[in-house]
Amino acid sequence: MSQSFRFEQVFTPDVHDALWDWAQTSYGASDDWCILYLNGLPLGRLNPLWHERLGQDWTGRQSILSDGLNLETDSWAQMGDSLQMLAQQWRECGWLKGWRGEKFDICDQSGKPLCALERAAFRPFGLMSQAVHLNGLVETEDGLRFWIGRRSPHKAVDPNKRLKPSAAKAKKKPAFPLL
Repeated sequence: MSQSFRFEQVFTPDVHDALWDWAQTSYGASDDWCILYLNGLPLGRLNPLWHERLGQDWTGRQSILSDGLNLETDSWAQMGDSLQMLAQQWRECGWLKGWRGEKFDICDQSGKPLCALERAAFRPFGLMSQAVHLNGLVETEDGLRFWIGRRSPHKAVDPNKRLKPSAAKAKKKPAFPLL
C-alpha cells in the first residue's frame, strides 16, 4: 500500500454533517443511503442500488445493521482482495465504469491504510479518496487571470465539469513534503 496523507483527528460531527449536506446537494445523496462498514469500521456510504448489489454479490460474511451493511473478512488483506474481485466482476458485467487499473488505499478515520481497491470502485462504495488539485493564477498586461481547467468530455466521472483543476493527480503518495 502507498503512503498517504493522514488526518490528525477524526472529523467532528459538524464537519461530518457539512460533508453529508454537500454530498446530498452535489450527488443526490439521500437519507435512504446507508453506511458501509468494513470489518466493523464505518468507511463508506451506499445508495440503494449499490447496497442491493453488494448485499447480493458479496460472498463473505455480512450482517445488516440498523444504519447499514457490515462486510466481514478475517484480515484487511482479504478484505482488499474480496472487494477487488467483486469490483472486477461488476466491471465485466458493465456496471462499473471508468476502470483505470489503479488502486487507492482504503484508510480508516485516522488515515491509516487498511487495504487497497481499484479507484473506479470508490464511488459505488462511497469511500473517500484524496487528490491534489492545482489551478493557475498568472499576471498579464490586463491584470491577474485564473487558469481553471475543465474535465475532458470523455471522462467517466463528471465529464466537462469545470471542477477539474488545470493540474491534478490522485493522491496516492505525497507529491511534496507537507510543512
